[in-house]
Amino acid sequence: MLKLMALTVDHEDWGSDESDFIVHLHIDIGEIATGFPTDLFTVDVVSPKRLSKILLVDDMIIGTGYFIMDDFNINIVREKIERLIKISHDNSYEKMICNLSKYFRNTNEGDI
Repeated sequence: MLKLMALTVDHEDWGSDESDFIVHLHIDIGEIATGFPTDLFTVDVVSPKRLSKILLVDDMIIGTGYFIMDDFNINIVREKIERLIKISHDNSYEKMICNLSKYFRNTNEGDI
C-alpha cells in the first residue's frame, strides 16, 4: 500500500494579488512499512489567473502535473493527493506508480 510520505513546497511565486499564484510541490510517495526509498513526483498548483498568463507565452499546456485552484490551500491539496494515491492502488508497485503518473510528473521518467 502506498502512502504520502512528504509534501514539500519547492518554490512559490505570487503575483500582484492572491488570485495570481503558482506553487511547485515535491511529493514523496512510498510503501508503508518498508525501508525502500520513496518515489518523487512534482505538481504545480496554479490559479486560473496565472494559468491564463502562462498561456500567453505557451500555446498549449498538457495537464499532467497541474492542479488548478482559485485559492491555495495546502490541506486541500494534501487531501486530493491522498485520494489519488488511494484510487491508484494496484497489486503491482510499478503499476501503482504508473497510475500516479497520470496526475503527477514522475521525476524518474524525465521531461518530454
